[in-house]
Amino acid sequence: MKCPRCAVHLEQVKIGTVLTFSCSNCHGQAVTLEALRTLGVSPENTTAIWRSASAGKLGAQLNCPECGNPMRLIKLDDGSNIFYIDVCCCCHLIWFDFGELNMIPVVHIPANFITQLPPTAHAALTSNNISQVELPDEAPPTFLDHLGIDRTWCITALRLLIKLFFKI
Repeated sequence: MKCPRCAVHLEQVKIGTVLTFSCSNCHGQAVTLEALRTLGVSPENTTAIWRSASAGKLGAQLNCPECGNPMRLIKLDDGSNIFYIDVCCCCHLIWFDFGELNMIPVVHIPANFITQLPPTAHAALTSNNISQVELPDEAPPTFLDHLGIDRTWCITALRLLIKLFFKI
């Protein structure tokens, strides 16, 4: 693959477990929409990116380094900065110019997330009994409440992840 900005060969770079493609010249990065989710970008933000790209109101400037189709230019506003990214609607590749990937807000889930759950939820998760995972209404506030994340959504997401991981 070649950089859509300067045509330099893109190098594979891992961010954690996520494979990205980086330009050694302009320092742009290509990341798939699915990889953004893995990097911790919230479903609301990835959905907003995809909807904006599907609408395609700003047109196209770059061609996708993966499939060669025109990428759709979309405007993002992180609250303090406005920037533009290019999204391929065919292969879901997103091109970030230098520094733009770091502007996308991510949700950090602590490593001890499961141990912070109420005892019944923790026991159900560790015993693979997904159907028993429930958070009582009277549970004390957790880091999810402080981040404004809905508990029900998190438990549903955890159930799906565990089902996929353990093939239940």
